[in-house]
Amino acid sequence: MAYKCGTSLVLMLSDLHFGKDTAGGYTIEQAAKRVESLPEKLKGHPWLFDFDEIRVLLGGDIVEGEGIYPSQSAELKQPALQHYQVADAALWRMVSGLRIRWPSCAVTVDSVPGNHGRQSPTAHPST
Repeated sequence: MAYKCGTSLVLMLSDLHFGKDTAGGYTIEQAAKRVESLPEKLKGHPWLFDFDEIRVLLGGDIVEGEGIYPSQSAELKQPALQHYQVADAALWRMVSGLRIRWPSCAVTVDSVPGNHGRQSPTAHPST
């Protein structure tokens, strides 16, 4: 019996913290730009070729969330619901970009939860 050996591109994304603002200029908008630009950045690498599949692994803490520590909600510029909405849209655009760049590849997204982004009694009412 002959086996075909396939080639996979695996992208591991973890601790993106959509919604966290830092003094260094990391914002929810910056997080979205970075994620959405991945297909274009990958396109330019000479070591990339045609793959049989693309696996996107989301390793937790994709959003900043609320309620990890008591004052966190007051430190955020928007409620966690908005973190989820922006992250979802950016990740969808990234996966769509991968499909455009490698149209013959299946793109699979798997995720594991982190400690950020869970519901909390101190969360913003819209969350």
